[in-house]
Amino acid sequence: MTDDANEVAGDERVERTAGKGGGGVFGSLKVAVAVLIVQALLLVYQYCVYHYSTYPIFIVIDIGLAYGTWRRNRIVIGIALVYIGIDLFLAIMYLISGILLKGVIAFIDFLAIHDIVSYIGRTVREEETEVEMEESGEEAGDGGEGG
Repeated sequence: MTDDANEVAGDERVERTAGKGGGGVFGSLKVAVAVLIVQALLLVYQYCVYHYSTYPIFIVIDIGLAYGTWRRNRIVIGIALVYIGIDLFLAIMYLISGILLKGVIAFIDFLAIHDIVSYIGRTVREEETEVEMEESGEEAGDGGEGG
């Protein structure tokens, strides 16, 4: 096969491996972006009601992380994972102390973490597949050359 045919076949293999695992919404970062935007909107509401000066900072953080996650920036995705993880931890602590509405926040944070981890796993599998294909292409190319 020619180099162009190998690239097309490789792209098809990557798409097939990326599609494994049930597909669906998780792994596409849609849930994580939606959760960050909903958190920002809830903070806007709380700011309008209580007027605490720290809310605008977290509103900007939520919107910035949502935008960076939507753009699939790896560094921002990692920061969003840590940020949502801390939010999940705090929501569980509030839930333990008796604030039952924090159970909803904990569930939503768990879904966002699942979405981000699924995306990271899919991305790592795609990169491993690409590296394996490059290595197998180099090995096949080395055997055919004389020198």
